[in-house]
Amino acid sequence: AVAEQVAERGVPAACLAAEVEREIRSQAANAIGLKSVVAYRCGLRMPDRRPGSGQVDSRAAAWLSGPDRRLRDPVLLAWLVHLGASIGAELGLPLQLHTGFGDPDLRLHEADPLLLTDFIRSTVDTGPTLVLLHCWPFHRNAAYLAHAYPHVLVDLGLTIPHVGAQAAAVLAETLEIAPWPAVCFSSDGFGLPELHHLGALLWRERFGRLIDRWLGEDVLAATDAERLVRGIAGGNAARAYGLGGEWP
Repeated sequence: AVAEQVAERGVPAACLAAEVEREIRSQAANAIGLKSVVAYRCGLRMPDRRPGSGQVDSRAAAWLSGPDRRLRDPVLLAWLVHLGASIGAELGLPLQLHTGFGDPDLRLHEADPLLLTDFIRSTVDTGPTLVLLHCWPFHRNAAYLAHAYPHVLVDLGLTIPHVGAQAAAVLAETLEIAPWPAVCFSSDGFGLPELHHLGALLWRERFGRLIDRWLGEDVLAATDAERLVRGIAGGNAARAYGLGGEWP
C-alpha cells in the first residue's frame, strides 16, 4: 500500500525505492507494527535474498509506465517484504504477514505460510519478529514454523470468529506444536466495536473449554494453564509489540 501511495505521486522509477523506504520509515514512527498482504498480490513464495537495486529499478520502470497501479510485480513485492523485515528489525516493529484464507481475490494455495520458509530461514539472525496472521486452513503449518523458528509468532485473527463452534479444535491443533509464547490472541474486529467484543467472547469461551478439558484430563497443571492463558490473552503480544505491562 505504501509503494502504491508513493507511485501515485509520480516519482521517477530510479527514485521509487528510496522514496518508498523514506515513506515507510516516516509512517513507522507512529506504528507498533508493519504489515504485508503480499499473499494477495503474488503469493507467499518469497526469495531468501532481497532483490538488487538494478533489478528493482528495472521492474519499477515497467510498473510505473503501465496502466495498472495495483502492485503485482513479484520482484518489487519481494523487495518490499525484505525491506519491511529489515526496517522492522531496526525499529523493533513486528512484520505481520497475511496467510491463509481471506477475501475472494486470494488464491488460497499461494497463501500457505510454508511458502515463506526460505524467507523465514534467511531472517533468523537478522532480528525481525514475523507474525503469521489468520492462517486457516494452514494453522498447523504456521504452528510448525513457530516451532522451528524462534522469531515467528502465530496470530489466528479472523480464523476463530469464522470457525465458530470448531474454534477449540483449531486452537488445540495449533497448540499441539506451537510454543506457548508464540501464539497471540486477536479478535480481527474492525469498524463496529461489537466485532471486537464478539471475537474476544468466542476466543474466551472456546479457549476456556479447551483448557478445562486439558485440566480435567490431567495433562495440564493449573499453574501452567494460567501461564498459557495469560500469555495468549495478552502477554505474548505485549512482548512482541513492546507494549509492556505485567505479564508472565
